[in-house]
Amino acid sequence: MIKHEVGQFAGAIWQLLVEREQMSIRKIGEITSLRESRIFLALGWLAREGKIQFRNQDGILYVKLIN
Repeated sequence: MIKHEVGQFAGAIWQLLVEREQMSIRKIGEITSLRESRIFLALGWLAREGKIQFRNQDGILYVKLIN
């Protein structure tokens, strides 16, 4: 996997979050069909850019865009 691919995964997840505001990691996987490792790489990319925040609610990890 190359950096370009991770950027594409991040872009797909970012667009999904634009449409739905907040989602669980599990739901992101269901909708995108990305493997968990690719989801976490993409979320790391977005977190590093300061575009997302995480929230743990009842043991479920949620992610949302920072406004």
